[in-house]
Amino acid sequence: MFLYTNADSLPNKLQELKQLIVHLERSPEVISLTEVKYKNKLDINSAELNIHGYTKFTNDSEENNRGIIVLNVKDHISC
Repeated sequence: MFLYTNADSLPNKLQELKQLIVHLERSPEVISLTEVKYKNKLDINSAELNIHGYTKFTNDSEENNRGIIVLNVKDHISC
């Protein structure tokens, strides 16, 4: 199962996302999120976007970019 959403400021919605993952019939193997940074605050700590049980891949190379993609893959998947 794959879950994608445009987060539009993920730190504000991270708890809601974690609850969704827990309550789904099957938790997603891969979670892809776009626009994870705040609209007016492009500087966030990448560690605050971690989801337990998932390995996070992110492109933080462009600091002024809201549209970064965070790809979370379940820990048991080799990548």
